[in-house]
This record gives sequence, structure tokens and C-alpha cells, in this order.
Amino acid sequence: MNAIVINDIRDFHRLDATWSTLRRGGGQVELNAPALPEGPRVEIERILNSSLDDCGCDQGAVGVVALSLLAAARVLVPGRRRSVRPSGGPSATMGFVCRAVAWISGAAVVGGVVGKGAGLAAARSRFARQRRRLRAELELIDGNGIR
Repeated sequence: MNAIVINDIRDFHRLDATWSTLRRGGGQVELNAPALPEGPRVEIERILNSSLDDCGCDQGAVGVVALSLLAAARVLVPGRRRSVRPSGGPSATMGFVCRAVAWISGAAVVGGVVGKGAGLAAARSRFARQRRRLRAELELIDGNGIR
């Protein structure tokens, strides 16, 4: 595991374009800026590192469940067009089951991919927002020597 240590504004460039490198390498950000008050320092470091650790799996799971339920409702509740419910006989029932499984399985895959992508995008956005906040805090300290 690699860590990027930020001591002051001169070290800030280490965070530039490191999102993918830190995520792949399991890296962390350590804020060791003595002029930065402990409260903001701990909060920014925590959010930066949790953003790096977030894999989007929670959002992917929500996507799987949500789209699977929507697909199941679409298959089981007849629409205005023709019903997909079996009209009779074992072959009609088997066809209905196969279509239902295909719809729900496809929806689960799409929901997982979309949810995971959304989760990763949200984590990247949180990282960028805290990166900007850290830069502003460090520039404020560096600019006039006090906070």
C-alpha cells in the first residue's frame, strides 16, 4: 500500500491525477499539515480515503434489486398491449417462465453495471470536492501564515 503525504501547499501536487493510481494500488492520503487545524484535517483525510476505498458495490446492489423488481413487475403485471402471462398449457407456462427469467436476469445485470458506475462516479466526485477543499485550506494557511 502506498501513501501520499501532504505537509503543505507545496506537496499538494502529489494529489493531482492520482485518483486511478491510488485506487488501483490501495493507496491512502495522509495529511500531515501542522498548520491545518485537527478537525478539518481529520475530516478531509477521512473523506478522501473513504472515497478511494469506495468500490460502488452498495450502489450496484441497489441497482440490481431495483431493476429486477421493475422487470418482475413488468413481466407479471399485464400491460395495455398483449399480456405476457401464459394462456394455457404447459408449453405456454414454460415459455412464460423463460421470458420472465430472461427479463429479470437482464435487468439485474444492467442494474448492477449502472449502479456500480454511479457509485464509482459519486466516489470520484467526493474525492474531487475534498481535494478542492484541501487546496483552499492549504492556500489560506500558506497565503497569510495563519488560518
